[in-house]
Amino acid sequence: MLSRLLPSRLLTRMKSGNPSKRKIPLATRFGIVGFVAGSVYFMHWYDEELKKAKLKQEREQNLWNNTQQYNIGRNDWTLVNCRDNSVVTKEKLKEKWLLMYFGFAHCPDICPETMEKIMDIKEIHDHERKKNPELPDLEPVFVTIDPERDTPQNLAYYLEDYPSFLGLTGSSQQIKQMCKNYKIYFSVGPKSDEGEYLLDHTIVIYLINPNGVYQNHFMNRQMPPEEMHPVILQQIDLFNKFNTTSN
Repeated sequence: MLSRLLPSRLLTRMKSGNPSKRKIPLATRFGIVGFVAGSVYFMHWYDEELKKAKLKQEREQNLWNNTQQYNIGRNDWTLVNCRDNSVVTKEKLKEKWLLMYFGFAHCPDICPETMEKIMDIKEIHDHERKKNPELPDLEPVFVTIDPERDTPQNLAYYLEDYPSFLGLTGSSQQIKQMCKNYKIYFSVGPKSDEGEYLLDHTIVIYLINPNGVYQNHFMNRQMPPEEMHPVILQQIDLFNKFNTTSN
């Protein structure tokens, strides 16, 4: 009588006393496994990214610390703008990024070559600023080591071929103090019968930060402007991240 009233499937369950468990579909199983595997991979990837970020932070911090160890350009100075005879001090140039080079107008080859390179860097940087207006300006600065011949008038004439440069000169004592401040060696060579002479000097391009002190330098004459400019951008980024000095 009971077998007539109940479906055979239910009757079988009742007889066995063990209702069959519902099986999870295969697609669902694969989905669960995939989710777990994906979660594990994501956690591993996230952990690796944190490690990379930490290493990058430490590496950048070390680079910044290294730049701050140099005792270059930390003293105050006063010179003269060759174009208008106005007084220029370290304080007046603060809050600017400078590419500073020491040389002399009678230099036959190395100084013109280096100054052309600085102008190329300036051109590259100005092009980048058009795409990224937040980039700061770069101002080239030429400091003479030959104040006897590089009077304001003579230096201004020489810099007509380098219009981007701020030209600085001063008394012999001021120039000596300036060179000492920036670790620039120079010596005067023998004079000819006509009174002409050359100078031997340190060949270096300084990157000076907005605090008015050393940030980096370039001494490799074979390094092209296209390779120098990314280094400058890196140093600007380091300054923006780690500088805590108040001007």
